[in-house]
Amino acid sequence: VIVIRYVKQGGTGNGLSWATASGNLQAMLDQSAAGQQIWVAAGSYQQEFNIPYTMKEGVALYGGFPNNNNSAVMAQRSPSANPTLLVGNGDSVLSATNLSSASVLNGFVITGGNSVQGGGMYNNNSSPVIANCIFRNNNSGYAGGAMYNTNSAPTITNSLFHDNSANNFGGAVFSTGTGAANIKFVNVTFTENNAPNGSAIYASGNAVAELYNSIVWNNTSGQSTTNQLVANSGSIIGKNSIVQGGGANTQGTFLQENIFSGDPEFVDPASNNFTIKASGAATNSGNNTLFSNAAIAKDLAGNDRVYAGQIDIGAYETSSLRFVKQGGTGTGTSWADASGNFSQMVSQSVNGGAVWVAEGTYQLASNETIIMKEGVAIYGGFPNNNATATIQQRSPGQHPTIIVGSNVRAFTGYQISSASRLDGFVIQGGAQGGMFNEQASPIVSNCIFRNNVTTNNGGGMRNLNSSPTVTNCVFSNNRASRGGAVSDEGTGTSKYINVSFSKNTGTASGGAVYAAQGGTSKLYNSILYDNLGYGYGNEIHNDNSTVTADNSLINLVQYAILGNFTNQNTISGNPLFTNAAANNLTVPAYSPAVNTGNTALYPVTATSNTALYPVTATSMDVAGNTRTVGAQIDLGAYESSFAGPVYNGPIRYVKHGGTGNGSSWALAAGNVQHMINLSASGQEVWVAKGTYQPEAGQSFSMKDGVKIYGGFPENDNAAVMVTRNYKTNPVILAGNGSRVFNNNGFGATAVLDGFIISGGANVDRGAGMYNLSASPTIA
Repeated sequence: VIVIRYVKQGGTGNGLSWATASGNLQAMLDQSAAGQQIWVAAGSYQQEFNIPYTMKEGVALYGGFPNNNNSAVMAQRSPSANPTLLVGNGDSVLSATNLSSASVLNGFVITGGNSVQGGGMYNNNSSPVIANCIFRNNNSGYAGGAMYNTNSAPTITNSLFHDNSANNFGGAVFSTGTGAANIKFVNVTFTENNAPNGSAIYASGNAVAELYNSIVWNNTSGQSTTNQLVANSGSIIGKNSIVQGGGANTQGTFLQENIFSGDPEFVDPASNNFTIKASGAATNSGNNTLFSNAAIAKDLAGNDRVYAGQIDIGAYETSSLRFVKQGGTGTGTSWADASGNFSQMVSQSVNGGAVWVAEGTYQLASNETIIMKEGVAIYGGFPNNNATATIQQRSPGQHPTIIVGSNVRAFTGYQISSASRLDGFVIQGGAQGGMFNEQASPIVSNCIFRNNVTTNNGGGMRNLNSSPTVTNCVFSNNRASRGGAVSDEGTGTSKYINVSFSKNTGTASGGAVYAAQGGTSKLYNSILYDNLGYGYGNEIHNDNSTVTADNSLINLVQYAILGNFTNQNTISGNPLFTNAAANNLTVPAYSPAVNTGNTALYPVTATSNTALYPVTATSMDVAGNTRTVGAQIDLGAYESSFAGPVYNGPIRYVKHGGTGNGSSWALAAGNVQHMINLSASGQEVWVAKGTYQPEAGQSFSMKDGVKIYGGFPENDNAAVMVTRNYKTNPVILAGNGSRVFNNNGFGATAVLDGFIISGGANVDRGAGMYNLSASPTIA
């Protein structure tokens, strides 16, 4: 039977039970022998002036017991809930001499120490085991603000060194010695410590400091965060740890393996909260095998030490990751314990957290809307039969996660920032639209909004005084009064990047986009085609706002646009969706959307955590395929597998029946419009004798600065400009159910020379050519 002595603040007993607890910790240490334990209740304990607590060989000290429970047992201990402070009084707080690893210090806050060496703890020829401790606000006049080690090899686990300082060396820890001096730190966090040399750790002599799964962040020498780790004759070993600035930001011998430099993202360091956000580099980035103490099942805050199958780096384990699976009945702490209640898991999440949702169809109850939360990332697309699925195994295309709305909208975002994310869902069946944002700026990626309806505005998404960024998304078959797909109203700037809009209906106006009341709607690399606004802006209705399109494809036929509209490098035509009627908006290799986007407009933003988030937040298209195939990104939400080869010479060649890439007459293309789309200002398109038509119901569209020449012979692979003869080699551009040319927004540098324009049709104006804010040169 292990002999236990009990200590409680204000206790006056003999220490043999909680009821007769002693108030004198040092007296209990003096009375204890090797193999015995001391249990200390919550409270603040201090020695006499200039005297540290002296640990004893083989005695284990445990803090964190409740101070009002005379029957408290080890299972009720919680250092975080019952803080047990050992406070200095003019010297080191603790002193250890000639101790082995049988001596234990577990569950204490060591603070207020002030000594020449080791303000918090002084170890001499000792190897105590220290766990679940916080060393803070300790100072050393020479070295080792929190801890000084000479010829010592303590093992420290699940601990925090914070706001300690030394006047010379080792703001947190100084270690030296000629004998056994290998100090080991496992899942330890060092932050906001200060010293001129080695603001976190200083190792000298033959001392070795080993860092495993640990964080070294924002420790300073003056105002600088360089050289937080310094080895002078000694050495520092780092494995699977975060060191600010990486291994290069150290001094002396630093042996490193898997050293990361990404921000661990502490939740609130200003309030001394050094728990980590789920979005930080520490989450799920540790190495389980390096955490050797299996007896420690909890982190420094009392949460499960290993969460979601992989340990975090540092003293704290983030518990802000929740799991949802169709039919799940658990608490949501893991895939094995997944919840089936999507709304509840989002509601329970905290800033910096995430919700992972497995493949399946989730029917929302009557009046149920999923209310997004500030700083919470919601991800769909995980396999539903994998108990260890990670973010790398997520694929919204292969594992569709379908949210079916009821009599209200499916998602609501209110007063949330761009730290809130919705990614990888199919949102359908909302009776008041798919999503409503008010004073909100969420990032929405890899989502499909389809078959949502509302009698108000914004069938797929309505934004009121909001600035969402929508990337890699599809809006198809949604219906509303205004803005069948999206409605942007009031102040704010909405961005739509590589978004596909098709077959959406605005029963009053704005089949795809409705913008009103002074805000801004920006379209980049996007496709708007075959939307219906009943003659009042089939694609876009701008009602006193600003609408811009850059490098997009918009079907710029009559009644497509209502109100002011600014575009740059925007083409008109048919994207040739695979099967828009069935909501399949993928594009074939010969689509004018392929290889005609501007990659610079696409936000491939690296994240700090490859375990929780993808390496790049938008490195895939909405189907999970590689986002950029070939030299240029495609327009719309889907990337074609066609990689080229992409040709970017000064002239592109077109021949009737050609199947090449247009780089020469021998490799001539057969699609006039595709070659125009691929050309940039200053480039030319040469077209050989023959008759060419756009897709049925579509028109050719010229492009700013691109010169198009006809009249070349059809069977001369060496034809040059001087052999061109548009009389003997007639090139006919023929209509195909609509006007032949539909031009928008360019100047006189666009040239059309040597063609016969024939067979155009239009019920109103410009059957051969219609120019809207366009001034082409025609010869």
